[in-house]
Amino acid sequence: MGRIGDFSATQDGSNFTWKRELVLYAVQNGDGLALKSTEYRMPYEEHPDFKAPENPDAKIWRYMNLAKFLSMLEGQSLYFSRLDVLAEKDPYEGLYTNLNARALDLKYADLPKEAWEQRGIDSEETWAQIRDLEEKSRGFVKVQRQMSFANSWCVSEHESAAMWPLYIEGSEGIAVQSTYNHLVECIKKYDEFNIFIGKIRYMDYNTEVIPVGQLLLPLITKRKSFEHEIELRALIWTLQHGKN
Repeated sequence: MGRIGDFSATQDGSNFTWKRELVLYAVQNGDGLALKSTEYRMPYEEHPDFKAPENPDAKIWRYMNLAKFLSMLEGQSLYFSRLDVLAEKDPYEGLYTNLNARALDLKYADLPKEAWEQRGIDSEETWAQIRDLEEKSRGFVKVQRQMSFANSWCVSEHESAAMWPLYIEGSEGIAVQSTYNHLVECIKKYDEFNIFIGKIRYMDYNTEVIPVGQLLLPLITKRKSFEHEIELRALIWTLQHGKN
């Protein structure tokens, strides 16, 4: 079990692959993106919505089949999947909650008094402005799944038997174990894209809302039915590359 070193990235269709190179530059090729040698390095950026584990040396695990493990070793690389591809398995990936959607159907007179006080809604005009913002935000988060890429780990002191069948078919599989600090120190050495790392927030999508206007929050939030994954996510979010 070795510690993975420094990585650069290439985009192939819907995924990013981080490869070991010292320096990079970007070349746009249709919907693809290739990063090659230059004097730039890729950044790790702290963000208030991305919470680190309480223990910076917390163990993190990544489960994969043997073919992906051998590919990782051969390419000395980490794999980042585009969120709209992940949404094929979880249609709520990167979106606001059901309660966010239902709130848009309410009229000003139907709003609970708590909403007036908490959000400063004091007139029908104010509510109309807020609804307009929420509708635009909901539309944008669907688009931003095409410009967001995730590399996910499980935060756990021990190997998880429940994770094996989720990511591995058959009997041949590998669990790669590292630490939160090792992952951060690895990614800190680059500054081409913004990379955020934090624990996934788990919410009840029928009774809780994601604050509108904080566009990164949907990318770090999932339904409670995924809570067993205890996911740590490294996220690339870029307006400069991809399908946008």
